[in-house]
Amino acid sequence: MVRRRHCEARVFKYLPAMPNTYFISQRDLDFLLFEQLGIQTLANSEKFGDFGQEDYSMIIGEAIRFATEVIAPLNQDSDRIGATFSDGEVTTPPGFIEAYAKAAENGWIGAAHSPEFGGMGLPMVLGCVLNEIFLGACTSFQLNMGLTSGVGHLIESFGTDEQKAMYAERLFTGQWAGTMVLTEPGAGSHLADCRTTATPVEGEDHFLISGGKMFISAGEHDLTDNIVHAVLAKLPGERTGTKALGLFIVPKYLPNADGSLGDRNDVVCAGIEHKMGIHGSPTCVLNFGENDSCKGWLLGTEPYKGMRQMFQMMNEARIMTGMQGVALSGVAYQNALCFARDRVQGISIKSMREPGAKSVPIIEHGDVRRMLMTQKSHVEGLRALAYYAAFLADTEATATDPDAAAAAGARLQLLTPVVKAFCSDKGFEMCSEAIQVHGGYGFCGEYPVEQYTRDARIAPLYEGTNYIQAADLLGRKLPMAGGAPYRQLLEDIGAWVANAAGNEATADIAAALGKAHGALGMATMDLMQASAGGQLEFSLSVATRYLHMVGEVLCGWLLGQQAEVATAALEAGATGDDVDFYKGKVLTAKFFARNVLPMVRAKAAVIKNHDTSIFEMPDAAL
Repeated sequence: MVRRRHCEARVFKYLPAMPNTYFISQRDLDFLLFEQLGIQTLANSEKFGDFGQEDYSMIIGEAIRFATEVIAPLNQDSDRIGATFSDGEVTTPPGFIEAYAKAAENGWIGAAHSPEFGGMGLPMVLGCVLNEIFLGACTSFQLNMGLTSGVGHLIESFGTDEQKAMYAERLFTGQWAGTMVLTEPGAGSHLADCRTTATPVEGEDHFLISGGKMFISAGEHDLTDNIVHAVLAKLPGERTGTKALGLFIVPKYLPNADGSLGDRNDVVCAGIEHKMGIHGSPTCVLNFGENDSCKGWLLGTEPYKGMRQMFQMMNEARIMTGMQGVALSGVAYQNALCFARDRVQGISIKSMREPGAKSVPIIEHGDVRRMLMTQKSHVEGLRALAYYAAFLADTEATATDPDAAAAAGARLQLLTPVVKAFCSDKGFEMCSEAIQVHGGYGFCGEYPVEQYTRDARIAPLYEGTNYIQAADLLGRKLPMAGGAPYRQLLEDIGAWVANAAGNEATADIAAALGKAHGALGMATMDLMQASAGGQLEFSLSVATRYLHMVGEVLCGWLLGQQAEVATAALEAGATGDDVDFYKGKVLTAKFFARNVLPMVRAKAAVIKNHDTSIFEMPDAAL
């Protein structure tokens, strides 16, 4: 017991006086945003003309300060105490109410939305940055905030003038909260099986909503006076499947004309789930219309547009879900790095024959360095991929050339399932790698990486499981517009490879990426031919493997760009800490190119095998 206490005192000394360790490098964020993506050019647009690089850096710095001082200290209690349920009411963990009020006061909830309705009017890519910062500090807390702005944006985009006036600003400013209410018991992600109904009331402007929903994030809580549910429900008529669905605004409390709260609506929380992680985010079962008096208002004026409207929020949520993987893998990596620098164990292989050789920090051991570089390269690649996708949304919104706007929008559609699935899959894997760096301590609750890993595990499951994302990529996104957006993406990557091959600093990165790029192209052709030839079942069985290939090539390309930018900065005479920073960028890209990109060719070879043993296997033999 004495030995364990001594060891814990030694390895714990890097931890600050707060329940969890949170750190994110603003230098890395600034590099990606301003040196690689060049988001400061958005200042040339009318939409974002009021913001410049200094404004963005200041906002990011304030967000990091808020996350570190206000949100991160909530993380351990969010897990160990969690949200609790009693008699239809949900109590969030200690400190959540106060922190939510501060977040609303500081404008963080609707930061990337219209100033007309109380938002900051920031670009989508800055919203993505804020999400990473807050998700990394305390995932459960940010999940309770995250969907509110999405509901506000739905109403801003599709609602009537009266609906916008009543709800949008109250949501963007955090006065009220919002939820996305889709999933039903038995239906899961197959929304065509929705059984919740919306019945019109003669002579009234509202519908009566009846049905049950489950897995509703933050469906009930004590953070705000009112909760606005965006509910997918079936309208009467002969239409079937998703074509019969409308989207309805269903408030917890019915607002009066002046926005004050009236009677409680007929919406009841029947319970919350007991989960592996994200314990501070209540995942609710909601019952609508138990007393046949649940009032809901059609979003906008057109019926049967529910799926089209909801896809706006779903796609925003998919990017946010990808960011959950990025954020948690990032903070887990930072914890693993700190631990490896401090934890002394074993002698160096270089001095193993020296008598009396002393033990060294484990960061000097080769396999630990391999794990850290695996994490670092993935975190930086995943972050670049997610930010790039968000920046495409801003490009689409600001481009003066309609063709350029359309191209950016098409590429965003193409990349959305990749961001959601690849970032969440790899984010979880990198959290697991961080546990391995910690050794046995990583498996213990005194260290935060085991919580990060559990909190990350949900991301591949919700907002459409990652297989759904892979099937969407292969079945819908690749063939859209005759395959033109995908071909253009491959051409852009190929053009970068050709250009980088002539630069000594990036030639080996370009060579590895070129081989992976070629393998991806061949696998794409193989799967398209297989699908066209009636082997769709096989194609879908390898869709997840294929999506990972796309994600790895994209990350290799974006990391290669970072190496290119960093090389130019070094050649221009970088000084001080920037020298190591830029060298790190180049070596990170090289590591990914040499250690990860070869796996793309291996996956392509597996696909080329056209193995059908999973279908030949009798169910009884599984």
